[in-house]
Amino acid sequence: MLLTDYLTQILIYTLVSYPIIGGLSFIVSSLYYWLLMEKADQPRYLKKGTPFITILVPAHNEEASIQATIDHLATQMNYPTDRYEIIVVNDGSTDRTGIILEELQAKYGQRLRTLTIINNRGKAAGFNSALGFAKGEFILSNDADSKPEVDALWKYMYYFEREGGAQLGAVTGNMLSINKTTLVAEAQQNELNSIIGLIKRSQLSYGGLFAFSGANTMVPQSSSDRCRWLAGRTTN
Repeated sequence: MLLTDYLTQILIYTLVSYPIIGGLSFIVSSLYYWLLMEKADQPRYLKKGTPFITILVPAHNEEASIQATIDHLATQMNYPTDRYEIIVVNDGSTDRTGIILEELQAKYGQRLRTLTIINNRGKAAGFNSALGFAKGEFILSNDADSKPEVDALWKYMYYFEREGGAQLGAVTGNMLSINKTTLVAEAQQNELNSIIGLIKRSQLSYGGLFAFSGANTMVPQSSSDRCRWLAGRTTN
């Protein structure tokens, strides 16, 4: 057999077997995490106070969802209202987003601040600009059409508080769609959630996630803030 034929066979076997072996490894490792690790890994209530959190919301032409999202963040979160703020980055919106934000600022006062960028520069640039105005010890990125569950803030914070939290880079959650208007959409959502849940459980069995959702992820503002809080000096 020629060397080229031998290498071709190896390539074919690799291409055929990779998705099978990869899929089986995801299934086995996710079952391992679910059966032996998930219960012990569930969040618990905080013991070292309630660190101040900044919720950053990027918004570009989000008139259809921005009001409902801000109302949810401002009134529905199970976290002291004086221990978090909301900053919306109005990134070059050309619809009614800016007008809606003005009305919301009048409603919520200092708890809501808006950073207006005249020309659209993208989500990353908006976040980088907003970080300079953030007062929080921890930052939660939250899309303008995303509503975190009411306990999300303290649940996220638990993972920074627990043993090993000082080495933690970020915490994210599962995203669930609420716009399931047809049976097909419901089936697609269930399929997506199953696949994402399997992948995340599989990754967690190795010690942590390999990637984080930009729609809803919490990160520490700085290492000094995180160390100060972990030392137990943050007050309620």
